[in-house]
This record gives sequence, structure tokens and C-alpha cells, in this order.
Amino acid sequence: MKFYDREAELKTLSEIAGRSVRSACFTVMTGRRRIGKTALILKSLAKTRSLYLFATRSSEPVLCGQFQRQAAETLGEPIFGNVTRLSEL
Repeated sequence: MKFYDREAELKTLSEIAGRSVRSACFTVMTGRRRIGKTALILKSLAKTRSLYLFATRSSEPVLCGQFQRQAAETLGEPIFGNVTRLSEL
């Protein structure tokens, strides 16, 4: 997939990332299907150590298990125990 004309969006995401150093930020990206939302997010995170968690329609315990494994692999830190609730993760 080619990546065209997203400089303004990448700049905005970079500014949000800069602000999040001082205080937590929650960013929501919405839009029609197949327009490159995920590609834009992943491109903006490409040069940083970050964790991208994609939520499917799986049950909460299944999602927690997937997120726990992905976090441990990405961050290089084990997460002990069996997490079954997102609030615990």
C-alpha cells in the first residue's frame, strides 16, 4: 500500500505524542473503512518504542491474554499472573 499526502495528519499525531510526555493523552481516530487509519497510526509510531493493541470482538479474558503476551514481547518485560480484566492489565 502506498502512503500519500498524510503529512498534516502525521504532524498532528507527532504533536499529540509530544504533549503526552507531560500528561496522558487519549486519541481517537475515526473514519470510513479502508482509508488508511491503521497505516497512519503505525507510520506515526514507527520510530518510537510503543505498543499497538488492536481490539477484536473477542471476550475480555481472551483479549487480555493476547494483550498481555504482546506487551511482554514488545516491551521486553514479563507480566506475571493470568490477567482476565482490562482494568488489571
